[in-house]
Amino acid sequence: MDTTLNDLNADSATTIVRNYFKKVMGEKKLYDQDWIDWLDFKVIHVKSTPSHDYEIICEMKESPLSNKKEKYKVLVGKDGIISFVEREEK
Repeated sequence: MDTTLNDLNADSATTIVRNYFKKVMGEKKLYDQDWIDWLDFKVIHVKSTPSHDYEIICEMKESPLSNKKEKYKVLVGKDGIISFVEREEK
């Protein structure tokens, strides 16, 4: 994604994170629906940091048939690059 310093906002940072997980989990479709949608990907929290990065907390199912959800913390830099991804332990 071609994002400059001036146009990075919470929405574009969220899109960057969604696209990242879409690639990581597999860019496949099932019944014309993206795999990430089958995993019920949701952004829980978006926070701007003092260094103008965005901290995004998101969650998704382990698999489409699972009820277990995994939560992730992702840091998107002001340049639109993901600098940190961590799965949070429960």
